[in-house]
Amino acid sequence: MRYPASKLSQDDVIDIRIRAASGEKFEAIASSYSITRCTISRIATGKAWKLTEGPRTKRTAVIQSLV
Repeated sequence: MRYPASKLSQDDVIDIRIRAASGEKFEAIASSYSITRCTISRIATGKAWKLTEGPRTKRTAVIQSLV
C-alpha cells in the first residue's frame, strides 16, 4: 500500500524501520530520504505507516540524540 502524497514506498518504510531498530541515528536516516527526523521517529515507532510491516522501536528521537 502506498499513501498518495508520500515520498516513501513500503520498501522504504521497512528499510527505515530496520535501520532505526539497528540503532542508526534518526537524523542520518532522515537525510538519506530527504524527510524530517520527526517523520522517521513516527515511522520507526509505528505511529505512521501503521499497516506496513517491519520492526518497531520504542526509542524516540530525543532519547536517541542523547546517546
